[in-house]
Amino acid sequence: METNERTKFIYMGDSQCAKIGEKTYDYSGWQKLLDHACALLNAEQEPTQQGGKGSSETAKANGSKWLLVSGGDVVNNINSRDEWMSFFNAFNTHKDELKLIAANGNHLRNRSYSEKKIFSKRVKIPDNGPAGMEKRFYSYDYGCVHFTVLDSNFMGNGRPDVVAHMRGWIEHDLAESNQPVSIIVMHHPMFVIKDTFNDYARAELMRRDYLEVFDRYGVDFILCGHQHVYARSKAFNGNGKPDESGMIQLMGVSGTKVYEDKLTGGLTEAYTNQPVATVFETDGQTIKLTTINETGEIVDTYAKAARPKPGSSAGKAAWMNQPFAFETGNGIRFYGAGFKGMKTVGNLRIRMIRKERHEYSVLRMGETIHESWEGYNFAKILAAAGWKPEKGKSYILRITSGDGITRAMKLDDLTEGKLFKAGGGSEPVPALIVYEEEGYRMVCGQRSTADRNIRRWIRRISEIEIAEWNE
Repeated sequence: METNERTKFIYMGDSQCAKIGEKTYDYSGWQKLLDHACALLNAEQEPTQQGGKGSSETAKANGSKWLLVSGGDVVNNINSRDEWMSFFNAFNTHKDELKLIAANGNHLRNRSYSEKKIFSKRVKIPDNGPAGMEKRFYSYDYGCVHFTVLDSNFMGNGRPDVVAHMRGWIEHDLAESNQPVSIIVMHHPMFVIKDTFNDYARAELMRRDYLEVFDRYGVDFILCGHQHVYARSKAFNGNGKPDESGMIQLMGVSGTKVYEDKLTGGLTEAYTNQPVATVFETDGQTIKLTTINETGEIVDTYAKAARPKPGSSAGKAAWMNQPFAFETGNGIRFYGAGFKGMKTVGNLRIRMIRKERHEYSVLRMGETIHESWEGYNFAKILAAAGWKPEKGKSYILRITSGDGITRAMKLDDLTEGKLFKAGGGSEPVPALIVYEEEGYRMVCGQRSTADRNIRRWIRRISEIEIAEWNE
């Protein structure tokens, strides 16, 4: 697409208009805010045509729709049909000119009847997220903007397997985009205004695990909410330090649930604790924003150049999206000599490994039977996880199963298929990691025409340690 195509959209943070325990849901103020935002959108230009990756509909014959982006927590009570209907009654006053996409918030994190039947039927979420989390994480192209929408409920726990799975998908998604403007949408902030409900600890972990990736791929804005104020940050880099060429965090609130606390965030440049909506406009080179309140008064304006995007061919290389680490929700943990810190099977590079099928021999009732197994080559997993042996050194492998039993073997024997002496028609076969419902199994051994039992397996693997070994 041409980078001079003007693209405009609305961003609104937490729109919930009810406090816990209240039974009346008044979205009239939110509707007025939406009225003013739409008026600002329509002041100069017709909507841009939407489409591209993740798009769930194309432009209508009589013109396309503007995009309304929600930072999550559309409603306060996910199980209240009345509140959902109050929100959509307000939204529907502009349904012919607006398409809604939304991040998942802490008030929307439970998969309930109301969410599935009320929200999902009205909001078409692209089904292009990571395996097992397809509609909680997704991406969407609109005009010259690429939106990467994240469910931050899963991003602040610091679990290595979850981080590797999410980070891998995010990196792949950002690398695949050809759009000149890149925007992250997530509910919880990377930088907090105040420490509420452990927000500070969550933000610290998210910055550690994801901020460098955002920076490396030239993300322009992080749109968030959760703390129920409006705050625009100074530009910052992947280390969280002020940097004029960096990205911006914009925290929004659009409903009546507004907090009064004064800000404490050191990066904050603009702030207000009233419901607002922000209208973005970009031609792919410059990004402008105008933030207004319920009366249509402008409370903040800002402009910045779009950041250069790397277009990394390496980043675009075959991320296979095979649900290797997330099939059980837990990966196999790798650590020890040759690794820089702990690794997991969920490492990004491991998704570039294709499954292999090999035959192994096993002796049953005096007869040699060949069994066929499909899985991931263990030697390739080690390489993908960053294992680097030192020249001239030997290593031993300690494998711990879920029942706490540890087995040990020489690493070279395993990776080279030499667990048993060659001869008698035997031939080496690579060791495989095989996924089963009960967990991961390692299958190793040889293929032979001799009457010997030369296949082994280890079930429910939880940890693999590599240690130096002196013969």
